[in-house]
Amino acid sequence: MGTCISDGTATDVPRILFAWPGLPDYAARCIRACVDDLDADVFVVATKPNVPVKGMEDSLGQPISWLDPNVINVTLSSIGIPLPDILFVGGSFFPAFKCLADEVKRSGSKVVLMSDDNWRGTLRQMIFDPIRYRASLRYRYDSIFVPGESGKLLAKRTGYSDSCIQLGLYGADSTIFSSIVSITERAKRFIYVGQFVKRKNVIALVDAFSSFYENHPDWELWLCGSGPLAGRLIDVPGVRCFDFVQPKELAKMIHNSRCLVLPSHEEHWGVVVHEAALSGCALLLSTAVGSAVDLARKENSITFKPKSKKAIEDALIEFSSWDDQQCTAAQNKSIGLAKKFGPEVFSYSVSSIIRSYCPKQC
Repeated sequence: MGTCISDGTATDVPRILFAWPGLPDYAARCIRACVDDLDADVFVVATKPNVPVKGMEDSLGQPISWLDPNVINVTLSSIGIPLPDILFVGGSFFPAFKCLADEVKRSGSKVVLMSDDNWRGTLRQMIFDPIRYRASLRYRYDSIFVPGESGKLLAKRTGYSDSCIQLGLYGADSTIFSSIVSITERAKRFIYVGQFVKRKNVIALVDAFSSFYENHPDWELWLCGSGPLAGRLIDVPGVRCFDFVQPKELAKMIHNSRCLVLPSHEEHWGVVVHEAALSGCALLLSTAVGSAVDLARKENSITFKPKSKKAIEDALIEFSSWDDQQCTAAQNKSIGLAKKFGPEVFSYSVSSIIRSYCPKQC
């Protein structure tokens, strides 16, 4: 695919730059694996996440160049970062990130789009996105980095060839999210993690659980997140509502629950699904969840149509009827599937991209 630049100013190892909007803790940990494992100089530019995650630079292991995403005419020199051989960029619709991507592309270096969009079979995806790609995006990005198979399918339908698609973009850290307690020894608890917003369908989940709870009062539902719908989720029998918690505390909550429920109308991939799978949880997922194709099988999951409250309730009832053998099989299947993602896989995928573009330096 080409060779990397080398200006002779420092080392001959590749320079890679990640430009990540709303940098989450799991992404910092994934990039940390690149810092630790790869023979490359790694730089990170990011915008602040919407939630106040503590210790982000400790997770990454090096400083982060924080940027206002709406700054116009930002340049690499203005933020003190040398020209990279490869830029990994997400959220390039933000003016600041678009400027960086255009500057790197003009220099002759490579630009890799990081995208978590998944295939949903919409009219836009079938007709308009391929036109948009061929008209402009293929000149801006050399390849695309996606989380899993649904993202790969969308990328192919949009116009990327197999050789220009890399999987492994997302993944939780198994040193934080792990299966410590047998699923059969955990409380009879469903857990939801995410924003309290309309597209997450959390109100329908609470309504469905309320109906389920009438005949299953030994079960509970924990909701963990924040958002404008929070006020409608309190004082519901069997339901406990928590504000945003830090990753290590969230990990304790998940690995003491039996089942993650994610009823979203729209969910690009859903890293929380990987967190729950690593933790040995069963999965109740709407068919809109992008990571279902990667992490959900009949042994460890139940899927349902997101627009039906009854479908959600039926899924809750079905899972509550699983015996110990089924639950243990679900735990084992979730853990096995979860091994396909995470910081180590992310680092390997980045290494594969570097080898494609910088064969003489790897």
